[in-house]
Amino acid sequence: MGIPSSLLTWTNEIIAIKRKLRINAAEFDQAINEVTLHIYRKGFDVRFQTSQTIPVVINELLTRLFYSIRRTIKYFQLNDSSQWNFNELWEACNPYSNASVGRMLTVSHATFELIDISDAIIRSYGTNNPIEFIVRLNLIGV
Repeated sequence: MGIPSSLLTWTNEIIAIKRKLRINAAEFDQAINEVTLHIYRKGFDVRFQTSQTIPVVINELLTRLFYSIRRTIKYFQLNDSSQWNFNELWEACNPYSNASVGRMLTVSHATFELIDISDAIIRSYGTNNPIEFIVRLNLIGV
């Protein structure tokens, strides 16, 4: 077991703040804390959570890369080689601050999460254990 993830520390901090304010921790708070403790015992620590960011970053980079490649090819097709200019090329294929890229990212992340949630449901179906579902779910992507 490594360093606890932010999920476990967050639930522990809520209970600690309530105790400091002399507020009784609700049954829901205790249940969430128990679930996060079981998840931590199954291996959901900072290393696991960091490894969940890799597919999310790859999805983001591939979407922006494909947009830039498509727009670069279109720029070279529409302009003669004597008119090529780097500043115009960058304006044509800039993958940041663009509504088209925003829509493409929305679709790619939604598709990624749909597949990930379906995979988590299928793999945890027979266990009747919500902890198995949460461990298999990419919480960073969600």
